[in-house]
Amino acid sequence: MALRVLSNVAADSHSTSARQATVHRPRPAAAPERLASAQTASRSAYDLHFVAKIEHGTRVFSFARPLTIQILREVDEGGCYWQANAPKFGIFSIGDTVKAAMDEFSEDFAAVWDGLAFEQDESLTPDAQELKRELRALVTTD
Repeated sequence: MALRVLSNVAADSHSTSARQATVHRPRPAAAPERLASAQTASRSAYDLHFVAKIEHGTRVFSFARPLTIQILREVDEGGCYWQANAPKFGIFSIGDTVKAAMDEFSEDFAAVWDGLAFEQDESLTPDAQELKRELRALVTTD
């Protein structure tokens, strides 16, 4: 799945917000059918995972405290797919399996980190500055 991130999350001080740091992934291959049957979709599983680190490629993000990731299983007449979400950081990742959703989550977390962690506060809105502070307090190594 291709990563869709708003180009340079923190580039424009007039339009940058924490919401723009959200990374969105396209749904798995059967997405059009799933969207068409939204009335019949249900969340049949919900779980919380607490992770001490995230690995993405050669990078390792270790955390000062466990990061809470919501794991949801969406079921509809076209099948099921998984979500790995951290709403606090605007990350909502989707995959055909839990592992695929978590792999996407790792990539999305790295993209949010790269877009905000070292950006100058002057170029960020107050919401984006707060998100940056929360990320920097959470991540102990990159």
